[in-house]
Order: sequence, then structure tokens, then C-alpha cells
Amino acid sequence: MLNKWINTFIQLGLSEVESKIYFAGLELGPTSAQELARKASVSRTATYDAINALKGKGLLSTFQKGAKTVFTIEQPEDALRYFRKQSRQMRDKIELMEEAVPEMKSLSPGEKPFIRFYEGPEALRNLFADVQAVNPPSIYEFVNIQDVYHSVHDGTPEVKKIFAEAHNVSDPSRQDIRLLHTGNVRENYQHRKGVAFRQLNNSFGEFHGDIWIYGDRVVFTSFKGSIMAIIIQSEMFSQTARVMFEAAWSISK
Repeated sequence: MLNKWINTFIQLGLSEVESKIYFAGLELGPTSAQELARKASVSRTATYDAINALKGKGLLSTFQKGAKTVFTIEQPEDALRYFRKQSRQMRDKIELMEEAVPEMKSLSPGEKPFIRFYEGPEALRNLFADVQAVNPPSIYEFVNIQDVYHSVHDGTPEVKKIFAEAHNVSDPSRQDIRLLHTGNVRENYQHRKGVAFRQLNNSFGEFHGDIWIYGDRVVFTSFKGSIMAIIIQSEMFSQTARVMFEAAWSISK
């Protein structure tokens, strides 16, 4: 039982030695430093360090009895008041920390992107799951539409199933969904309600793959050979990609 309370005091912020000395003194009553050290199984030097620390916290007091100094541990109610005071002070410090976080972030040279790589059908499954989890207000996509069609047509039953379920990850009625594409969009796909399409001018050049921009994500996918997806989580990169998309969108039809 005693070890339980010693551990509790440690969790509340006292050191192990301070906690042992506190409970040794609580059991002994007014006593000497030597007796505290013996009862707590702590060295004499560590005992005096703990005595000074506990005295500073208001958890131990002293008085003179003849030529001897006697040490008295304060009651558990006093310890409770001390811990409550520490808790209030910690809450105040956390509030100050919360206010300071934006300023502290400005000192950083820049965020480090979090990058994930997937290959095979798992690439698509993880991409669509991430879109659904982020639930962004907008989804922008650069896409070689023919590569996507070939991937679906020539894909395994698993890949076809994943693509068939892909419509469920977004909701055009509440999300701004826009696609900039090369190649011709098939009629049944082009008329998906709420999704806007524009075709990239051939003068931009040829590319194979797909770029998704949503939330703080930029995702590169490739359908040539094995399907691959690289999910980059970075506010800076996503903002840059979004500006590039808007620029291309503004001059496309």
C-alpha cells in the first residue's frame, strides 16, 4: 500500500527520494534526519537534499529540541493543497504555452513534410481512405484520364472494385471537386453531378500520372506499370500546388 502512495506522489511531481522521505516522516512523526534516512533506506546526503526540497514546498517543517534539529512532515491535507496549487499553476503555464505556439512556430525554418509511399492496390485503397478521413472542403486533381481508364480496364478485379467504390469518398454536393485532365473524358464520367472538368492544353506537354490536392495533402500517383502513390502531408506544399492548379484552371477550358 505504501509503495502505491509513494508512486502517486512521484506521478504528482515529487522525486522518488522526496516521496520516500515524506512517507517515512509521516510514519515516524517528529524525528531526526538519521532516522528519516534509515526508515526510507536513503543515503544521508540524499535525505538532506530531500528535506530541503520538501521544506521549500511547505511539506516539512523543523524545530529545535535542545541541540538537535527535529523534522516534522506536514499532514496529507497540506500535501493535497500543495499539489492542487501546482496543478493550477501548470494549467496557467499550459494556457500561456497555447498562446505562444503560433509565435514559436514562426521561429521554425519550416515544417517537415510527412511522406507515405504505397504500391499496388494498397496505393489506391490508402489514397481513397485518406481523402475520406481528411474530409476536405475541396479536391483538385491533375489527371491523365486515359491512364486511369486503362488502369481500370486492364486492372485486376481488386483494382476495379476499389475504383468502383471511389465515388463514395467524396461528396460533390458539399465539396469543390475539380479535375484538370489530358485526354477525353467519357460521357458517363463527365456528367457526374457537381464535378467540374477542364481539359489541359496540349501545349503544356505530356504527363502520365495523377496529382491530388486536398486539405494539407499533395498526392502523386502513377498508373504505368505497378500502381504507386506518394502522399505528402505539408501545408506549404499543398498551398503551392493549389496555386499552380488555380493558375492552370484559369487558362483551361
